[in-house]
Amino acid sequence: METKSNLKNILQTAYHIFNNQLGKLIFRTAYPPSKSELKKFIYFLNKKHPEIEVKLLDIGARGGIGHSHETLLKLNNLWLEGIEPDKKEAKALESSYDYGNYKKVHAIALSNKTGIKNLYVTQGIGCTSLYEPNMEILKYFTFSPRFEVKKIEKIKTETLDTLYFGKKDFSFIKMDVQGSEYDIIESGEKIIKNLIGLSLEAHFFEFYKGQKLFSDIHDLLSKNNFMLIRIDLRSIDGLAGEASNCVYIKNHALIKTKEQLLKHILFALLWNKKDYAEFLLRNYGKKFLNFSEREEIINQLKIVLRKKENPLKFAYDGAAFKYKKNFL
Repeated sequence: METKSNLKNILQTAYHIFNNQLGKLIFRTAYPPSKSELKKFIYFLNKKHPEIEVKLLDIGARGGIGHSHETLLKLNNLWLEGIEPDKKEAKALESSYDYGNYKKVHAIALSNKTGIKNLYVTQGIGCTSLYEPNMEILKYFTFSPRFEVKKIEKIKTETLDTLYFGKKDFSFIKMDVQGSEYDIIESGEKIIKNLIGLSLEAHFFEFYKGQKLFSDIHDLLSKNNFMLIRIDLRSIDGLAGEASNCVYIKNHALIKTKEQLLKHILFALLWNKKDYAEFLLRNYGKKFLNFSEREEIINQLKIVLRKKENPLKFAYDGAAFKYKKNFL
């Protein structure tokens, strides 16, 4: 009996180790995260396509462009513009290269209507919002003092379309606006239409009274032909309360030009999605790039274009999984 018991323990341990390693193989990305590929691709754009201008709009620009986007500063043809409601911060961003080379920073807030709104300035300056903090929910969390309101200011608001439509199109948008994400996207559909990629934060709880949550934002962006390619969950007192990076890219089926394809690849590499860059090259490379361009990108990024898998392989996989499941 003891021998059988020991054997069963050994088999159970082996099963769990195998299952864990299998999960890692299935869910890991095809390529490990790296910024070196992004730098190589930027070098390619600077050398081969200096005419392609990448325009980045930083909405909620406090603190500057940040680590997630700073590599884009290596682009020779980058236009960086910001929106920051704090006038002092907006002036600092525009006058200093330390934050990123901003060409213009507007000291206003974006919302779903043009007019004057309340700005709730909080103890933690990064929690300041056009929406009032919802202390009935926040009071349970250790970080709630950050959301306590110090003062309420009146601030001018614009919509994204009112500010830019007919004047400027953007390639990418970076957004950190504490609850106003949905409003900005909804009232900026004309600008969003020509956008390649968008990154933002979203909440799963109503930290601000009346704010839209992740599911609402995801549905709105899906209706506007965007696909989610990355989401980073942030644990808040053990709960998944916030998605710190929700990264969306325009549906690849809408790629119509070489410039659009190259910007799609750039955005994918910006967010360490080398496997998606491979997908784009495999499906659209021959259509929009000449042979030498395609080969140079593939070689620089060390990409292997994958072939469609043999369906017979899945028949064997299915049998293996069934056997594994009934093994113990």
